[in-house]
Amino acid sequence: MAEASANQDLLGCHRVEGVNYPKFITAEAVKKLQSSFECRDSDIFLLTHPKCGTTMIQQMVYLLLHKGEQQDLHMMAGVPWLEKEFSTGQLDLDKLEAMPAPRCFKSHASPHLFPATDWRAPRLIFITRNPKDTAVSLYHHMKNKGAFTFDGTWGEFFEHLMADNVESSSFFGWHAPWWQRYKEGQCKHALWLHYEDAIADYVGTARKVSEFLGLELSDDIIQRVGEACTLSAMKANPKANCSWIKNSNGKDAEHLRKGGAGGWRSVFTVEQDDAYSQRIEECFQGTGLDFKYE
Repeated sequence: MAEASANQDLLGCHRVEGVNYPKFITAEAVKKLQSSFECRDSDIFLLTHPKCGTTMIQQMVYLLLHKGEQQDLHMMAGVPWLEKEFSTGQLDLDKLEAMPAPRCFKSHASPHLFPATDWRAPRLIFITRNPKDTAVSLYHHMKNKGAFTFDGTWGEFFEHLMADNVESSSFFGWHAPWWQRYKEGQCKHALWLHYEDAIADYVGTARKVSEFLGLELSDDIIQRVGEACTLSAMKANPKANCSWIKNSNGKDAEHLRKGGAGGWRSVFTVEQDDAYSQRIEECFQGTGLDFKYE
């Protein structure tokens, strides 16, 4: 993808190596992490395109690592967004080195922007969601968050979406290279989850993640973790409801909005559905990566 032209509206984002990042993440920080941050085998990265279940899987992994206890940190502090915290100075190389194992981070990075020297070293947990519900969630995300400048209609947002002028640029550009690496076995220690499966069976997903991480947890802890990751439970939990994320007016940005699957049907027009379905087919047909739309 070419660099953005001077008059191209990226809705408050800027381009880093061809990908749209919120401006609170700097190109300098990303480059520093890529050149200098060495992962440990025990590290865990939660890798997602925005609005694909990131917050839910952050809470789940955080609780699993702490035997079901929320402790004093909200889960976004316990599982930090590495590029953001490094850009703002909350983390630096010395602080990262001092963190005890297992270190756990969130990232929306594409493979070529992975925020460490080698994406093959850590354990990777991917979570994806059907691209149509993701698009609707991203619309509300970019309209409600103070970090972005978009304040238009769904129809206007859809034009930006099709032009790759949204956060992380393209659902397709993020998924295709990661899926290829995962499918080919290039990711030595990786788990690929689907958001729709997770919300249909929170407890089963918690057990799957726990087993992947090699944790020896009781059925009671697994049950409690699964129950704590439902949307209603997270909204009721001040350390998981994301009320600290504000909109441009300093009010709650409603980061945890609706969740679920199939809501896109009441938003997409027939013409939009046709156009987006064509793009989905062009990108994923024959790859083995399928999505659940209900």
